[in-house]
Amino acid sequence: MAHKQQQLTPTVKANVFRKVLSGGNWIMLVSLLITVFTVTVTYLFPEYFPNLAIQVVSHIVTLLAVTMIKIGYLLRCIGRHGLGEVIL
Repeated sequence: MAHKQQQLTPTVKANVFRKVLSGGNWIMLVSLLITVFTVTVTYLFPEYFPNLAIQVVSHIVTLLAVTMIKIGYLLRCIGRHGLGEVIL
């Protein structure tokens, strides 16, 4: 029994890639805001957050947020490539 693969129309494909592009943009934006906040807590004003647990969590979240920026950029590149746009 052969499985038939359903073909997507160009309009549906374009909509999917637009959603991927939009999702990548949002992930990058939110991750950037989280990164700025955690860097502020960790490096700029550590005296206001003297609790060691807060400092450790802030360092870990900084690494995770920067990783999410990279994932968001990857999604953005996939979306732009799928729409036939130039990837910068």
